[in-house]
Amino acid sequence: MKLNPIYISFNILKEINDDSKISIHSRFETSINLKINTKIVNLSYNENILPPYGIVLRQMDFHKILDKVGAGIVPCIHEDNICFEDLKIALKNTKEIYYSSLDKHENNLNQSGEIWRYLLDILIDSKKQNGFDLSNDFLINPTDDSLEIEKKIEELVSFFKKNSDESIIKYFLGRGRGLTPSGDDFIVGIMSVFSCYKVFMEPMEKLSNFINKFGNEYTNDISLSFLESASQGLFSRNILNILSNIENEKEVKIDIDNLLYYGETSGVDLLLGIIFAYKIMDRSVSI
Repeated sequence: MKLNPIYISFNILKEINDDSKISIHSRFETSINLKINTKIVNLSYNENILPPYGIVLRQMDFHKILDKVGAGIVPCIHEDNICFEDLKIALKNTKEIYYSSLDKHENNLNQSGEIWRYLLDILIDSKKQNGFDLSNDFLINPTDDSLEIEKKIEELVSFFKKNSDESIIKYFLGRGRGLTPSGDDFIVGIMSVFSCYKVFMEPMEKLSNFINKFGNEYTNDISLSFLESASQGLFSRNILNILSNIENEKEVKIDIDNLLYYGETSGVDLLLGIIFAYKIMDRSVSI
């Protein structure tokens, strides 16, 4: 029986073939992580996230696969299908192929101040909690210099604005709650903005090199896969939708709502990183 995906990432299609190695990395009630060659590929029925390496099925089809995985069935790849015995995910019969990168953003950087304040107001109004166990407003506007986190945030700003030593990255990687720790999501959010606007490229290169060389020492491999994708300029569609629609108040509000309900705290932590990046780009703020 062939199962046709609703969405599949272009990044998967361009590298998968019959010689690719595939295995089950981990499974949950709402998603399965496959390992294809060196990449972790998320299989789910969530149409709002669309990660850099992802396949989205209809919910009933996903549960058929979940049952196979639960029974210990080992997948294989054959003729552009991911096979679980008689069930075949037809990679070339997808409804839509999606992309995970965005061309350079042409928005005026002078709008950065309006953008980060607008996004922060939405986040505060949502009353959603982050994984750092601090208020969302404090993480963007720290006011207690006796706390370690404020000093570390200042060091992170210095890393990007003054291209200082990248050792500050060690503090954030793997920090906080969640399957993808809050510090990792925060960094991915920052990287998404700077990648789209093509700013702070020297520190971004240092950050990417650090992630690729040492990331596995500080965080788990699921989270590392998102960080490595970010270092290549690849991000989940829900993040890119926010950056694409940032000037359209109605559209971006829908995108933000979708992001905020991603994971226990991941969506909040990602949005905090996006807000923080816009604040760093705000020339009217001395941080």
